[in-house]
Order: sequence, then structure tokens, then C-alpha cells
Amino acid sequence: MRWMTRVAVWFGAFLALVYATVWAVPPLHQLAIQTVITTRHSYLARLIATPSEFSSARAKWLYTPDISTVTRTDSSSSAAAAKPPLSLQSISGSTYQGWVLLVRNPAWVHVAVTKDLGVLGEQVSQFGEQWHALASINGGGFVDPNGEGTGGLPVGVTASFGKLSDYPDLTGDYVIGFNEQNQLEVGKWNLAEAETLGLRDAVSFKPLLVVNGQPQITEGNGGWGIAPRTAIGQRADGTVIFVVIDGRQPSSLGATLLQVQNIMLSEGAVTAVNLDGGSSTTLYYDGKVINSPCCSPQGQRYIATAFVVVP
Repeated sequence: MRWMTRVAVWFGAFLALVYATVWAVPPLHQLAIQTVITTRHSYLARLIATPSEFSSARAKWLYTPDISTVTRTDSSSSAAAAKPPLSLQSISGSTYQGWVLLVRNPAWVHVAVTKDLGVLGEQVSQFGEQWHALASINGGGFVDPNGEGTGGLPVGVTASFGKLSDYPDLTGDYVIGFNEQNQLEVGKWNLAEAETLGLRDAVSFKPLLVVNGQPQITEGNGGWGIAPRTAIGQRADGTVIFVVIDGRQPSSLGATLLQVQNIMLSEGAVTAVNLDGGSSTTLYYDGKVINSPCCSPQGQRYIATAFVVVP
């Protein structure tokens, strides 16, 4: 038992050192608060934040500017048609490992909703298998009380293969979806407005990263800390960009929203927006899960919606 005592002492000392460092170094302190407050266990941020710091970080997380945008795609462009329908490449940065998946035909990108709506979500690979998809990634937010939700109920306006629905949205998310012209549209719309826009497939989440080719994060790192990330974007030629980044692992700590924004800009995104991340982040491609989902006992978390690539 002596060795167990030693391990416990050393582990306790390590945690104390980390805790002291987080408090002593202001940039790390703020990054830690931002990181924790955007997880499903946001209440834990109170352990490392003063009441005012907690309130400020939470307010920034909840704030959603009233912006709307649509990708003005060039239907006459043949650039996408001359390339493979899908292409996957690995990417890396100072704190992360991830993937960029390009889908040349935006008409192939749809939203799948869990078949056990209101009861239980599905894993990204299950969505992919169910729809015989070439690829799938996690989609929008879902009701998740105390971080223990079953993934059975989406939040906000949701559309799947032309069927629109509206669910409670307590955080003012954007509606993120494709219209009948296969253009990616993002905005703060209610169900009636989404129907008027003709959105065929949509989820709800935030924040916006790129609007008309211009970055939306111009100061700081985006305010959401560092974590696993999933994002969607679109080029002017219609190509859809999926970005999936692993996190909370020794091999990949995760990425800030600024880093994801920069990836999207480097890929030529005209429009780009963040999707649900953290333990939901998953990429299914060519019949298997490509990334390493974190922090869920099931390996992949059960979620309410997914973007699926269905020819």
C-alpha cells in the first residue's frame, strides 16, 4: 500500500502545482476559465474563477450578435467538379491534431435527426450507417441538463431533408443550414423565417467564424478556451468544408475558436460556423470513425443531430 500512498501524494502535488499555475499566470487562468465554462460541466469553472470572472466568461459565451449571412456560390464554376467528390486530409497545429474533409457537391450534405426523438440520441457512426453516408460529423446542440443528457432532443430550429422543426433554445444559437440552392446560410431566425428562406437541412449552434470571407474573431482567441472542435464552412464554388479536431488528450489538447477560424480561412471558406464540440466531436468516413472522440464512456457520445453526406 505504500506505493499507492506515494502515487496519491505525487498526484495531489501535481494537481496543486497545476492549480497554482492556473491562478498565477493570467493568460492561463483566463484560458482555463473559458475552457471549462463551455463544457457540459460549466459549473466547475467556479472552482478557478471569481464570481465576476465566472459571470463575465458566461456572458461572453452566451452572447450571439444578430448577424446573418449566405454563401454566394458561383454555380458556373467547374473547379469542384474536376476534383474527387470527397477528400480527407490531416491537419495539425501547436496544440491539436485534426482533419479537413472537403465535400465538392453541397447537394449531398444533409442533416439527420435521431430516430428516437425526445428519448435517446445516436452516435455519429450510427447516423452514418443508417443513412449509408459517405461521411458524417456531429451537428448542433441538444438538451443536456447537468451534462447528463441522452442526446434525444435538439435545440433551436432544426431541419432534416426538408422537414423543419422548432425546439427550445436557451442560448440564442444561430440556425446553420443549406437552402434549396445548396448555399450555406447562418442567422438568428425563428421557424417561420427559416421556412421562408427555404432551408432544407439545418441545425442550431454558434458562433459564426467567417462571414463573406472575413474573420469574425479579430481580438483574442474567441473566448471559448481550448477543446475538441467541429465546424462547417463553404467555399465560393459550393464545396463544403468539415473541420474536426481532437482534444482533451495528450496527443491533441484541442483548438481555440481562433485556430478553427484560421483553418477555415486557409481552406477558402466564404462562410464558416462552429458546431457542437467537446465530447460530441466525431468524424465518420469511409465506414469507420477517423478521429478519437473523448470523454464519453460509450466512446462516441449520443447526440441529436449529425451532418451526413448522402449522394
